[in-house]
Amino acid sequence: MEGLPDDIIVEIFSFLPHQLLLLEVRTVCRRWYTLSHSADLWQTVDLTLGFNQTEKQAMVSNLKRVQDHVKILKVDPRLLQTIFKNDIWQFLTLKTLHLNTLCKTTVSVLGEPNLRYPRLEKVYFSSAFDNKLVLSAFSGLKLDTFEWKYSGPFQQFRETILALGKMDNLQKVRLHVKSLDNELLSYLLKNCHTLHSLKLHFCNVNVKIDNDAFLSLTDNCSLTELGLPTTSITDESLYHISKTCPFLKRININNCFNITDLGIRHLAMNCIHLENLHIGNIPNLTNCTVQLISNKFKHLKVLNLKQCMGMENIGIANILKKCSMLIKLNVSFCPKVNSNVLLPDKIWTPNVSLKLREINLSGNNNITSDVVFRIIKLCSCLQSVELASCPSIQSIDTASNKQGISNARSECIQKPQKTYHSHIKSVNFIGSLNVEDSVIIALSYICPDLRNLRLTGCKKLTKNFLGVVFRNCRFIDLLEIANHTFNRRNIL
Repeated sequence: MEGLPDDIIVEIFSFLPHQLLLLEVRTVCRRWYTLSHSADLWQTVDLTLGFNQTEKQAMVSNLKRVQDHVKILKVDPRLLQTIFKNDIWQFLTLKTLHLNTLCKTTVSVLGEPNLRYPRLEKVYFSSAFDNKLVLSAFSGLKLDTFEWKYSGPFQQFRETILALGKMDNLQKVRLHVKSLDNELLSYLLKNCHTLHSLKLHFCNVNVKIDNDAFLSLTDNCSLTELGLPTTSITDESLYHISKTCPFLKRININNCFNITDLGIRHLAMNCIHLENLHIGNIPNLTNCTVQLISNKFKHLKVLNLKQCMGMENIGIANILKKCSMLIKLNVSFCPKVNSNVLLPDKIWTPNVSLKLREINLSGNNNITSDVVFRIIKLCSCLQSVELASCPSIQSIDTASNKQGISNARSECIQKPQKTYHSHIKSVNFIGSLNVEDSVIIALSYICPDLRNLRLTGCKKLTKNFLGVVFRNCRFIDLLEIANHTFNRRNIL
């Protein structure tokens, strides 16, 4: 490597773990010692990994040397206290701080944020705060992102939310908490004028939030992302949200059992720029909702309809046909999804742009091997297919399969990209009890670039297909069937 320029060597070093750089690489020669401390290699430092004591000491001692380069720091608060114990360190370029331990976090652990990391923009805590002084310590900074996982007393939580409302530059808030009352939610929506993204994740189910909480939203609110899963919000709540947040691009209302088709209609009429819609496991939704989605949301990219029992074939077909921007679709555990209607050549015409990259059909009893291979054939951008717990995926005709493989081999000489579907990178058959060897063999022939093939719980599979799959799919090294893991080296 002596003849390589410095930038090439640094690029190679970027693929190595930091502990290897510190304990092995920098000891090779003076040049490697210098290059191993290049700024590009230390923009992200993760001290939460499973280091042994020697590696941890090396990382901490090196941190002082590279502190002016670090932009993202992930650290255990107790280790942070050790770092700050004796020296006044300054991470002058630090933009993102992750503290991800469930220990008590105090001001003394954090040091003085205005001094230690004056350019800090994003803070992620999965720690318990001793008191609101921790958050107030960041008040002089221009934080734009704040994420907090909290399970402590409600009073401390309340004080922290009130402190959040006083931050002038806050744009993204994510809270992982037990519950949130109307007063605090209303306070957040009213006082965080620059807020673009509010995502709430609750430990409890059906958290009570009344419509009054959304009355504080003002017209042309800047919110573009809103996450309210597992709450008791109603159609009236969605009406207020849709009227005041016309620029909404993402909304998550999974498991909100009080929502009906009327609530989705409010979104469809007023939030026409919606790109990301999560409405999984809402029992009152019918095929009317799917028709609204296909007709109104022309910019839709991600749609989650998991466990929507009322969704029928015609609605799903219209989504696939009309939502040409869609890249991710989840229709898992929707019992009315049927292979006969879902077959792509009956839905999509050649002039429809097929941009779908991920589709989840898990838990649907009517999905057959035929529909799986047709989807793979016609969706040229598709990368991931989830087919867990699909009992109707069984086998394919061996004779036709051999003929198909033969045709594929002959056609690939003229049109290899059209024949071999190298776009498929991941297929999941976990728990699909009736999948047989012929399906996996055929898949390996037409999808040679598979990286991830999951077969746990496929009880009808034998060892006979392993050699074929390992020869055809060069990126697969391990396969698990019948609670046994098979390695490429041991099979070929």
